[in-house]
Amino acid sequence: MSNAILKTERDEVLNYSHSYGENYNNDVNTMPYVLSSSTSKTGVFDNETWYGTNSSNWNEPLPIDMQFNDGHKLQIVVYSVLMVISAIGNITVLALLIKRRLKSHSRIDMMLTHLAIADLLVTFLMMPLEIGWAATVQWRAGDIMCRVMAFFRTFGLHLSSFVLVCISVDSH
Repeated sequence: MSNAILKTERDEVLNYSHSYGENYNNDVNTMPYVLSSSTSKTGVFDNETWYGTNSSNWNEPLPIDMQFNDGHKLQIVVYSVLMVISAIGNITVLALLIKRRLKSHSRIDMMLTHLAIADLLVTFLMMPLEIGWAATVQWRAGDIMCRVMAFFRTFGLHLSSFVLVCISVDSH
């Protein structure tokens, strides 16, 4: 039972119950198993390989998306370049709009200011999150921070879109 890889459906059912504390062999210490593939439309697992965490001689590789690979390197480079360009561009636009706002007040300038601020939220909250996630291939900041960052990730992207909609509605 200490073997971490389950290959058959019969073993899957047996080890599923064992991993939730119904261990019939008291000398074996089992831990929950993590599925490496998705389910099909019928609810049956397409690939019945399970990865467990209780075996000391476990040699099965993790799926490619759970390992640091060339795709993660590319993602880090692209997000870093976009973050620098976005930061420079949006800070410049924001500074120019604030200068112009001192001279005259217009609705479109106010909305462009809000768009620049929304884009800066995406730049300084979402992009570093994606870079860190791609670099570590795991989340290390805990559950509460995960929820906060997930909120800001969604909030920032929706905020930019909604400000663009307001600008387009106002111009017509």
